[in-house]
Amino acid sequence: MPNVEKILKSFGIKTIIDGQVTEKCVGVCCPFCPEGDDGFHLGVFKDYGNFTCWKCGTKGSLFLLLRKLVGISYSAYGKVLADAGFVDIGTDPVKKVQELLNPKQVTKRADDAIPELPPTAKPIIKDRKGSLLSKFLHRRRYTLQDCIDHRCWITPIGIAPWGLRLIIPIFDKDGHYVAYQGRDLTNRAKERYKTVRGFGIKRHLYGVEHPACHMHLVVVEGVFDQWRMGPGVVATFGTSLSESQLLAIINLKPQRVTLFWDADAKIKSFQAASHITPFVNDVRVAIPFEDRDPDDMGSAEAWTAVESAEKL
Repeated sequence: MPNVEKILKSFGIKTIIDGQVTEKCVGVCCPFCPEGDDGFHLGVFKDYGNFTCWKCGTKGSLFLLLRKLVGISYSAYGKVLADAGFVDIGTDPVKKVQELLNPKQVTKRADDAIPELPPTAKPIIKDRKGSLLSKFLHRRRYTLQDCIDHRCWITPIGIAPWGLRLIIPIFDKDGHYVAYQGRDLTNRAKERYKTVRGFGIKRHLYGVEHPACHMHLVVVEGVFDQWRMGPGVVATFGTSLSESQLLAIINLKPQRVTLFWDADAKIKSFQAASHITPFVNDVRVAIPFEDRDPDDMGSAEAWTAVESAEKL
């Protein structure tokens, strides 16, 4: 069984395996408790890596905990999981991460046509204060580093139909670039989200390339919901589950799947969950608090909603 305690200790985090936590968890002092915690009230589940604090009630993923405690990056988290035995991402995980940094340099699949990026697209490396991109990210509570971590591009020239858009590349589970989605930065375009005609993104799951998806898989609606929650979360580009997406979920062989679509898609969430149940033993549906979308919630609050979901 993957060793959660080994991961925590590798970062110098003090742990206990008895006392304040159940036998299913490894205990650490909670960094989220407003008044502090020196009693190891936070338990990290050995099977999934998710955590719950029995003092302040905060719940979330192992990635969220490590980011809070040691500031781990999105890409480094994949190597941590591989080194601890959660997943196998190859003999050279650092090289794999580097290959993902530039979509144009990623090996293309010979059996499937993929769209070229818009001719005016440029990789996001830096930005100036007050720019259209800066204002967009500020409104959405994201940073330039989030764009860089997700290998985004930008079309800075306002030439229709792809001008002034954030270009978000989509990868398959092996890290191959397969498609992209363009988000309007002006909030004036008729299509806020645009894809290349003939290259259906509903064949794919956004975020599936991260190795954390092999454990507790959380399925959200949109790209920014996935950004908000981090590794172990995939987006379906809408409130429906295509046959290709269902097969992709099954092939990941996750131990648990939780549907966490927007608040106005409760019925569709349960319908989608019913299609997954025959193939995954533990399937759940999480409902956003106060009818807010996952992207509108903070990462910790969103994970609390997910961990509150009960098995169907």
